Amino acid sequence: MTQTQNSILAFSKIDLATGKIEALRDYYRDVFGLEFRELDFAGHKHFITTIAGIELLLAPLAPANVDPNATGIQQFHLRVKELTPFVERAKAGDYSFKEIPEWDGGAAVCLWDPDGNPWMLVAETNDA
Repeated sequence: MTQTQNSILAFSKIDLATGKIEALRDYYRDVFGLEFRELDFAGHKHFITTIAGIELLLAPLAPANVDPNATGIQQFHLRVKELTPFVERAKAGDYSFKEIPEWDGGAAVCLWDPDGNPWMLVAETNDA
């Protein structure tokens, strides 16, 4: 392990740039139960909250200088106590998800937000 790797402690913030800011806010509110605070930055609406101790900022594409045609994949991993509440909320909101019965010694579910960002939720216990 390098000195740089020893210096990395944890994620501190996740910024998601989107062209569907209200849809993303609704998704994270409905599936993850997050409460957002609305911010105005440079005349653009942003939403901010905390998930698993990490700040999550939803930002519009324009001020984030994100090309709307950019491609790439990100995958966020969260360890959760139970998968069932997330699966139930995803079903209720008609959101995309896939249950994975065997993952890293337990069960997991992959959820996709309206922009296609995948979130892998891994259960502490196999309750799926």
